[in-house]
Amino acid sequence: MNKTQTPIIAEKIHLIKLDVVQQKIDDLAFKKENEHQLKIGHKFMYNLDDELVKIELNFSFDDKEDNQLLFFQIDFHYKVDDLNDYYNLNETKEPVFYSLLIVTLLGISLSTARGVMFSRLQNIGVDNVIIPVIDPQKILTQKNSINKNS
Repeated sequence: MNKTQTPIIAEKIHLIKLDVVQQKIDDLAFKKENEHQLKIGHKFMYNLDDELVKIELNFSFDDKEDNQLLFFQIDFHYKVDDLNDYYNLNETKEPVFYSLLIVTLLGISLSTARGVMFSRLQNIGVDNVIIPVIDPQKILTQKNSINKNS
């Protein structure tokens, strides 16, 4: 049975935990490199019974030869009241989440990650590394993985 998409109500979304799971910073190499290529990957996980959602974001700044200079994995844990309003079950009883919910959570996560990374990098003398404003819809359609061990 298909439901119509429920509007997002901001007060029903609670960021309950934020974890910087991994960070790799080669600050000397990063400072020497003039051009950095930013790659962003994501994973979406959920617990329907507890109304929990987790967004994992991976950020990699690489040089021209694809050497990884900076890497962050940041996990965002959300409690979404009435989570069942934001998905349908497919034929195999798996949830298919509305893109509006995922895009909203990605947008919140990206904005929060921007501040976390800016602060951590500035604290070690890597100034003015700002993740650009990115359309979360484009991230949703990208390939999800970044090699963490480059």
